[in-house]
Amino acid sequence: MKLDNRLKKTMVMSVAIISAIFIIVIIIALINNKTLSYSKLEEKIKNAAIKYYNDNPSILPVLEENEVKVDVATLVEGRYLKPLEKYLKKGEDCTAEVYATLKENEYIYTPYLNCTNYSTETLYSRITNNEELINDVSAGKDGLYVYENALIYRGEHVNNYVSFAGQLWRILRIDGDHNFRLLQVEPINQMVWDNRYNVDTKINSGYNNFEKSRMKETFEAIYNDQYGKIFSEADKLYMIKKNLCLDTKNNTPFSNNGVIECNVMSEEKYLFSLLDMSEYFVASTDLNCNSFNNPSCRNYNYLNIYGSYWSMNAYSGNSYQAYYISSGAQLADVNEKEDVRLIITLSKHVLYNSGDGSQKNPYIIK
Repeated sequence: MKLDNRLKKTMVMSVAIISAIFIIVIIIALINNKTLSYSKLEEKIKNAAIKYYNDNPSILPVLEENEVKVDVATLVEGRYLKPLEKYLKKGEDCTAEVYATLKENEYIYTPYLNCTNYSTETLYSRITNNEELINDVSAGKDGLYVYENALIYRGEHVNNYVSFAGQLWRILRIDGDHNFRLLQVEPINQMVWDNRYNVDTKINSGYNNFEKSRMKETFEAIYNDQYGKIFSEADKLYMIKKNLCLDTKNNTPFSNNGVIECNVMSEEKYLFSLLDMSEYFVASTDLNCNSFNNPSCRNYNYLNIYGSYWSMNAYSGNSYQAYYISSGAQLADVNEKEDVRLIITLSKHVLYNSGDGSQKNPYIIK
């Protein structure tokens, strides 16, 4: 009986020792295995690049919205990072680079990782890789059309919704630099375009000169958070200032061929704009949409589903009227109140997180 007990104790101890050795082996293997997830590797490369740029500040851009990039080979050579294979599964091959962009006196660092089984996904790559691009301007289909170096959404039912700054937006177009021009779905408020005393009308009918307008002041007030904090400082880092198109418009016929031209640009760059009437017309796939007063422009046009809202365009026929959108192009004295739906330009460096662009499941960016 005593022998059996001793044997049992020996067996128990043996099992315990073997189990302990097994656990130790697993722990050592885990410690030695430095494989990182792709997201963690992107973060590691980004941090290495920040150290590199901090040590080499002369490389960084000095002009607003300019950018530079550093590749992973430079980071490895400078010992800011180990060779990527140290962090990867056996047989995995990757390259990487990190962009540094100057915005609002701060630098935004964006890592791009390109591996055998993974690539950093921007919103641009997600859209263009998952949506049919339409090359025939007369196709009449809903979707994303190719116009020279730009991509423009046209039609009545298009999945171009994106969530940004806690709000819903529609992607109007993607420019040749892969930046996004967005229209705000919910308006800021009803506001006048201008309401100053006009010597032509002898009343406070306002002037339709944007550079001296209340609308310009409104843009500045929104930027300075005087209407509440609509955009955080982090949001503003991904928004690009642009010269605005200040072309005046009239009722002359036009060719709705997708080309959005501009003859008069603002002297300053702005973070906000209003919809250009040309953008409203090009959104329609109706081939009869060929003049401002043609009701066909309301057809097959996702921009026609909203209420009245101001455009960016003054009327060329007088000094006190501008166009607004309300089931087509309408004229109003600029001292009248209409909704203000902002236009912003979002950087190409926004990264895709989730969503399919539909209203219920908009694109979500990281």
